[in-house]
Amino acid sequence: MNDPVAYHPNKNSISVEQKDQLLSYLNDKLEIDFSQYSESSVRRRISKILMELKFSDVNEYIKYLDQQPNPREVFIEKFTVNVTEMFRDPFFYSCFGRLIQQLAGEKNQIKIWSAGCSSGEEILSLAILLKENNLLHKASILGTDLSAAMLDKAKSKTYKQRHITIYEESYKEAGGKFSLEKYYSQDGENVIFHDDLYHSISFMENDLMTTPPASDFDIIICRNVLIYFNPQLQNSIIGKFCACLNDGGHLVLGSKESIIFFEDRNAFVEIEPESSIYKKVK
Repeated sequence: MNDPVAYHPNKNSISVEQKDQLLSYLNDKLEIDFSQYSESSVRRRISKILMELKFSDVNEYIKYLDQQPNPREVFIEKFTVNVTEMFRDPFFYSCFGRLIQQLAGEKNQIKIWSAGCSSGEEILSLAILLKENNLLHKASILGTDLSAAMLDKAKSKTYKQRHITIYEESYKEAGGKFSLEKYYSQDGENVIFHDDLYHSISFMENDLMTTPPASDFDIIICRNVLIYFNPQLQNSIIGKFCACLNDGGHLVLGSKESIIFFEDRNAFVEIEPESSIYKKVK
């Protein structure tokens, strides 16, 4: 049998027809609806998958998925963008530290939802800052993601030692009070973060396009996720976030994201433009 022809997408990505063919398969066979994702993002991601797997077209990729024991998870793990790190964008975490101090004076419990938490680096960063502000015992943090595989990585509490040096620098810039060494144990080439950081953390598989996992949150963090959705889906998801927030609750988006496509954007005021932090006012 001949090896498949390597696929080399041009800058315009795969054709609309090929994209539509795969999305139709995903919706009909795997119950995954990506029809409201950004057109350019979807075509770019599919092209990248075909290139990595050396498939010549979408038909070969569909045949490949059909042969997998769990094609849905195989697709999601490849398709979703899981670029994350601890204390990514230290300025945001500095703002977060001030925000939780403010909320601590107003509430006995701080309920936080990290939507699209990937492999857990962001949630771990939040937990460390809460602990250093003596507020972890007052917090509950829910991490959700579309990918079960990413959630398993988050639950493992285990990360590569080689990444810690970079994380350490960002942690210091974010206002970290000690060293990350205080919070983990060495395990060969990995580090395992201590259990006490996770007592207030839970994880759940959730698709942002479906029913939210809970409500009555004080803070919802969804950073660098909305950029992959079209305006209609952004409007829908921010509407769900708004409904899940307590009055006076806070919505945190990525630095390049905003609520511009939300039809009821007067429900929020922007309190930290550089970190896209919004407060619900109605």
